[in-house]
Amino acid sequence: MSDVNLRARELFSEIGLKLRAAREAQGMTLGDIATRTRIHLTILQKIEAGEMEGLPAFAFVRGFIRNIMQTLELEDPQLLEELQALADQLNGRTRREEQAAHLERQQTSAMPWLRIGVAAVAVVLILWIAYLVFRTSDITEPTTLAEQTAPAQETAQPPPAAAATATPNTPRAEPPAVTDVRQLLRLTVRGLDSTWIRLSVDRAQPVDVLVEPAETLEWEANEEFRLTIGKSDGVAVYLNGEDILLPKSQDRLIPGIVLNKLTLLKLEN
Repeated sequence: MSDVNLRARELFSEIGLKLRAAREAQGMTLGDIATRTRIHLTILQKIEAGEMEGLPAFAFVRGFIRNIMQTLELEDPQLLEELQALADQLNGRTRREEQAAHLERQQTSAMPWLRIGVAAVAVVLILWIAYLVFRTSDITEPTTLAEQTAPAQETAQPPPAAAATATPNTPRAEPPAVTDVRQLLRLTVRGLDSTWIRLSVDRAQPVDVLVEPAETLEWEANEEFRLTIGKSDGVAVYLNGEDILLPKSQDRLIPGIVLNKLTLLKLEN
């Protein structure tokens, strides 16, 4: 484990301990926090325990931590500084990993091209040598007197008349154009209030996403979206630009929304 990884784990563990201490000081359970923030209890347990394995991307985890602090009404500048330091550590590690991977790709990709270049040069040399040999033998080959003076015995035969085999000059039918009937589904979620959504694209593993006010997120799918909304009045949802009507009751959990091409067809009609 590198120094960056170790430092990141230390910062994440310190943040989790402070959140746990603030929660216990207010007499709240993790279940209370999960109910108010709509964050999975498992994710809350990992955050307080300082376990980075099994968590979603850090951008989501950072939003979860801010949501927990807002629920606890926790204003701790030092905690915010540690959260920013954790982001810097992880971003620095990501940049170094990308640079190392890029360097490795450059090194590995250079070898095939080198081999191809050597092979191309060898082929050119072989062809050039073969041409020189053929040209030399053609120049030095002797010809007999009979071959020099003999009249041509054969005359070129005219090609068969083109009209004998020609077909009428009729226009050739063009193949029918193939129309691509496939259509991607585009889901747009616009934040109206702080809330979370759980999204599965084409039956893939669902992910939790924190949506902030005035924030717009988009995804594309081939077949369908499955969507759970933590707060009914927290987002506006659109499928290929068509507005999806949600229940008007406030602060209501909306589970199991399925949006597919049939949904789009109904909206367009």
